[in-house]
Amino acid sequence: MPSTSNREDIIRWFREEQLPLRAGFRVDHSGIAVWFHGIITRQEAEALLGGQKPGAFLIRVSERIMGFVLSYRYPEGFKHFLIDATDSCYMLLGDQIKFTTLTELVEYHMVNITANTMNKS
Repeated sequence: MPSTSNREDIIRWFREEQLPLRAGFRVDHSGIAVWFHGIITRQEAEALLGGQKPGAFLIRVSERIMGFVLSYRYPEGFKHFLIDATDSCYMLLGDQIKFTTLTELVEYHMVNITANTMNKS
């Protein structure tokens, strides 16, 4: 996951490498998934999730690196996990489970995050 602070490079990366893969789209590719919010900051993600119940989440393009971030609300606040989008797969950093699409990663972790968050509420 190349690091950069140049927003234009990140936009170019998303447009050239991820958009053709339909990253952030619904399973049927008919439009943008409700969980995808494009390039927003951590603070903007937290503001969007602030009024939500624990277990609410969104996926965003990182504003700092060429990758995605899973941001979610849990009972004590917010958590943000980097998603590696290299090597023709998607995986949460620190996790060993690889997915062929961003949507597959979201569907898999949506169940786990929601279940774990609800059990702690």
